This record gives sequence, C-alpha cells and structure tokens, in this order.
Amino acid sequence: MPLNSILGERWKVKRILGFVLGNALPLLLTLYGLKCILALQGHLTEPNSKAMLHTFYLAPVKGVASVMAGLGYISLALFGYFSCGRPPDEDRAWFLRVMRAIVRWGSLGATFVLWHHAHKLRLEMS
Repeated sequence: MPLNSILGERWKVKRILGFVLGNALPLLLTLYGLKCILALQGHLTEPNSKAMLHTFYLAPVKGVASVMAGLGYISLALFGYFSCGRPPDEDRAWFLRVMRAIVRWGSLGATFVLWHHAHKLRLEMS
C-alpha cells in the first residue's frame, strides 16, 4: 500500500474524529431530540420552583408534547453547532453571513418557543 494512501486515510479518520468530538454536545442533543420524536416520549426541562429560577428538573412528556420537546432539542443543537468553532471568514458573501446569523439566533428563539409549547401541552394532558 503506497504511503500517500495510508496518510490520506489517517487524515480522513482524524477529520471525522475531530468533527464528532468537537460537536459531541450538538450531536447528542440532536440524537435525543430524534429519540423524543420517534418514540413519542422523553423529558422536558421544567423550572423547579418559582422562588429559584436557576434550578430545573426533567419532566416526562408524551405524544405531541414530546415531539415539540424533541424539535426544541434539535433547534438547541443547531444553535450550539453554529455557536461553536471559528466564525465564518470575513471574505464570505454577506448574504451567507447574515443567513447563518439568522439561523443561529432563530434556532435559539425557536428552542424556547417549542419548549414553552411543549410545557403547555404537558400541563393540558396531566
């Protein structure tokens, strides 16, 4: 086997491994969101009490509420993916930079909207 082929394979493995490890949290959030959607059950972060807003617990959700929660986890993963790493180069087209910013911040807003909707659906079902 030629040396160039071996070095090329190692470079591909390093790039794939670096991508997976560098984006582990968004990848796990996406997989959990897909699990919530496909299994129609999962958990949603809920505030623990009105007095202490910085604590939360994981409330079980089922049905449509789990779909909303799963979509919220996927949109949070999208925000995390676009927030990590290098920002886009300055010589990129301004349209692409603006679209990236809209998707990044829009996905964070969508996370909270979807989770709020899942919270309302969870309260209606219980």
